[in-house]
Amino acid sequence: GEPVTYQANVTGNTYKDIPVNEIKPFISIADLKTKGVTPREKINLDANELATLIELKAKNGNEYWIGLNNFEAIMRYNPRVMYAMAVYEL
Repeated sequence: GEPVTYQANVTGNTYKDIPVNEIKPFISIADLKTKGVTPREKINLDANELATLIELKAKNGNEYWIGLNNFEAIMRYNPRVMYAMAVYEL
């Protein structure tokens, strides 16, 4: 029942300094925000919660997602981002 991932908006260029598609969350929500990464939904995330930045190739450019601890849990079974996103979407 806990969140897995949220689609993200990215602005500026400092988000490009963040490693993408890491399995283990390593950067705080607050640090993501300072680098221009915010959830598209209006949600309240704990600023100290660790997350990972997910980058997916899409028809119209890249999509970005904020992966949380449950995303890591899915990736422990199969460490491929596309697999984890498919499981989440289903």
